[in-house]
Amino acid sequence: MNGLSLPDSDRLRDAILKLYRKQTELDQYLLRLSSVIYAPVSRTNFLTCINRVLPKDIHAFNVTSLKSHLDRLVELEMLEQSTGLGPQCHPLLAEVLTREALKLSEFDRFAEAIDRTMPVRTGYRGGRQFSSRNELLREVRIGLYRNDAAFVAKQLQDYESYSYDRTFSFPDLLNSVFNNPFSAEHLDRLSPELSEAVLNSIFSDSVFKLTDTSEVLEWLIQSYKAGNRSDFRQRLLIAQLLMRGQVVEASNIIS
Repeated sequence: MNGLSLPDSDRLRDAILKLYRKQTELDQYLLRLSSVIYAPVSRTNFLTCINRVLPKDIHAFNVTSLKSHLDRLVELEMLEQSTGLGPQCHPLLAEVLTREALKLSEFDRFAEAIDRTMPVRTGYRGGRQFSSRNELLREVRIGLYRNDAAFVAKQLQDYESYSYDRTFSFPDLLNSVFNNPFSAEHLDRLSPELSEAVLNSIFSDSVFKLTDTSEVLEWLIQSYKAGNRSDFRQRLLIAQLLMRGQVVEASNIIS
């Protein structure tokens, strides 16, 4: 998060979200689409995407009209744009806005438009051949938000088969998607397989970065009390309690 401490990141996110709420419904719609696209996108592809998902009562964008909206959102720093790249949703906004797109039933429509506009190439052996890590991130993230563990696993398998990049970290992506910020409601949507992978990623990351995971631990405790008691969750919960010196509580879980 650009070297910001967690409290600083939270304050900045709150400030950007307040600014987002002040924008027109159309600009908020543009920003939610950008959050699902996730990676930098050419303005030409953004134009095609947005026109595919615009409500029928809104006139289609052209290059000029879209430029005025995007330039303004970049100026307000809700979109970021580095030299030589297209606009990209601010990283502190991306997950909040994608979760909002889910609630508003926009996510699948956005994802379909993205796939039609920027399809991933198929390799000679039938798998998907990603042109960049950003393309992989976009597709894996879409699978995560669809709670589709099989789709996510297939993207990772194809990337490993066709790419020489061995530095990609799936746990880092999980942490970025589900702990930026943490949302108990969002974690509740996930299958046990994915939620356990997310929990392991968040807690492991906290050890190295010394971040506060009390909210995540509270979710795990409540989930365990509700009957979600796989061996993995039990071991993870015991380990987290012991790390916090809560020996009695850990003993109660064991017994």
